[in-house]
Amino acid sequence: KLVTASNASAQTYTIPPNSSVAYPTGSVINVIQIGAGQVSFAQGSGVTIASTGATSTAPKLRTQYSAASCVKVNTDSWYIIGDLS
Repeated sequence: KLVTASNASAQTYTIPPNSSVAYPTGSVINVIQIGAGQVSFAQGSGVTIASTGATSTAPKLRTQYSAASCVKVNTDSWYIIGDLS
């Protein structure tokens, strides 16, 4: 799946718990920040995010045209990898 974020203002994408949206383990959601508004990721209830971002549980895309992949590795565990800050 590909999500393009084209807003001029900041946006937050919340990774939902498996009980709300049951993505299969191994699912990948790619996010590209096309607009100037910085994209942040947040944990839904019970969700764990691991990443290399400055705040590893709430990473942000670094700048316009940055991209990241959200990879589901377990029931409510996700890795976010890419051009993060």
